[in-house]
Amino acid sequence: MDSLVIAGLVFVCLFGGAMGGMWASRRLKEQHLSKETQEAVKLGVGMVAAMASLILGLMTASVKGNFDSTSRDVQQYATYLITLDVALRHYGPDADAARAALRAYTSHALDETWPGQLEPRPAEPGQVGAGPATQVRVTSDVSEARLSQVGRLIRALDPKTPEQNDLRSEAVERYKSLSALRWVLIEESATQVPSIFTVVLIVWLTFIFMSFGLFSPINAVSVSVFLLCALSLGGAIFLILEMSTPFEGIIIIPPDAMQKALQHMVK
Repeated sequence: MDSLVIAGLVFVCLFGGAMGGMWASRRLKEQHLSKETQEAVKLGVGMVAAMASLILGLMTASVKGNFDSTSRDVQQYATYLITLDVALRHYGPDADAARAALRAYTSHALDETWPGQLEPRPAEPGQVGAGPATQVRVTSDVSEARLSQVGRLIRALDPKTPEQNDLRSEAVERYKSLSALRWVLIEESATQVPSIFTVVLIVWLTFIFMSFGLFSPINAVSVSVFLLCALSLGGAIFLILEMSTPFEGIIIIPPDAMQKALQHMVK
């Protein structure tokens, strides 16, 4: 479900719970709103609020940690691409085909993950015309095939000097690191906040707001405060859900590192 829809649902539930509590308070008998009752309700709600805070903190820490880890892996991935291209460049003209395949893969991976982020670029040798990068998302199978082609071209190199032999070995090792890190990034991009956490948190927060409204005076100030609090918590849930998908939505990992890697390759 879209994070904005869930955030809107959180706002409706919380504000509706507060308004429902206010509505119920006008229909309850006096003994149900006594000081002793208020103390008992506050004690129970305090325990629920503590658990809700704990769950909210765990969700925030989890998605923030995953987001930061994925961001570091993207930068590391771009570094691997650059160092592999440098090794192939130093190898000599025999590695030009592998370099072209690596450049094509990097361009494809960038446009696959961040559609529309590529600038118009000149056509590759043998390609008719030039134009902007496609903005259509493609499957990971295509990306994997392109990267596998790079690996085949690297392994097909026939070193003629000790230096070329070292550079080929370095390129093979860097290619292996790229392949492994690519699957790490694929797994990290699929991380989702467990639905049960979100549902339980919404139920608890709604119950808390109902208790607030139950013993609050009915006036413009109280309603405004509940409105702002519901908006704030809805926004917090929105941020958590957005950060749980590092390559989709409004809050995403920037493509700067991959763009710099591609720019380095086309120099």
